[in-house]
Amino acid sequence: RRNGERFALPNLEFIHADVRDVDLSDGTAFYLYFPFWGEVAHAVARTLGDLARARDITVYASGPRHDYGEHFLEQVSQGALCLAPQRRDFADVMLLRSAAFA
Repeated sequence: RRNGERFALPNLEFIHADVRDVDLSDGTAFYLYFPFWGEVAHAVARTLGDLARARDITVYASGPRHDYGEHFLEQVSQGALCLAPQRRDFADVMLLRSAAFA
């Protein structure tokens, strides 16, 4: 919260909840840091994939591609998201954008 104030991000919102119960439809950028596994990761990837088909979003997903990132890569193969090339400094971060708006 202090960094949100420090960087003058007035629209930054922190929500403490089960991600499957949160309305993500207003979001434009999502930063997921080693967030979840299995069915939860699959549900979030589907939700963000559906959102990406409707409008432009960006997803920063940091964490292992196995058991987590594979669900986002599935959305890439289905055409909802596109994967940006990896940057050497941030090799563990997947940067995904809405495919229809990229």
